Amino acid sequence: MNCLNLRKLVDKSNDLAANNKWEGETYVVNMKIWIADNNNFTACTRLAKYYKLNDNIPDAKRMYLNALEIFPNNYGVKNNLIEIERIIEETKFIEEFTTSRECYNSGRKLTINGHHWLAMKCYLKAFSIEPILEYAVSLARGYSKLGKQDKINRLYKELMNSCLLIDKEELKFEFAELLKGWKVEQVKAYAV
Repeated sequence: MNCLNLRKLVDKSNDLAANNKWEGETYVVNMKIWIADNNNFTACTRLAKYYKLNDNIPDAKRMYLNALEIFPNNYGVKNNLIEIERIIEETKFIEEFTTSRECYNSGRKLTINGHHWLAMKCYLKAFSIEPILEYAVSLARGYSKLGKQDKINRLYKELMNSCLLIDKEELKFEFAELLKGWKVEQVKAYAV
């Protein structure tokens, strides 16, 4: 890749980061930069953030370790690696639960104590074990506390289109306040 093309990619990466865009395009642009220049610290840390935001913790850790090789004394990278280790420990904590009720009860306690990320993970596991409305609503509320509106919308659509024995009217009622920005017609449109 020539210097001009690399410069364009770096500019594009900077624009995406400045506009807080961390979707697939961020991955593509920064991966191209990383492939062209394995010593590009910024591309490395942006890929790590992309992976972390998409719950790909092993790849996030790998990229942060690569960044640390480039700049061994970078405190931002060191702090992110500490957070990655915390996430790994929390994941082990959740994996110990065997029933949906254990997950749900732990999620409630964690929510009360303000640990919304971990609570959301508990609710997600509870719902994956036993997909009932109570767990789905708790999961959606967890997403709401974390500002993950797109995940609430996706969960609602999946539930409305699923074969689960969930009362669709009750689902609409429970999700009404969580579906910010949706018009009443959009909420009703997913009623089966």
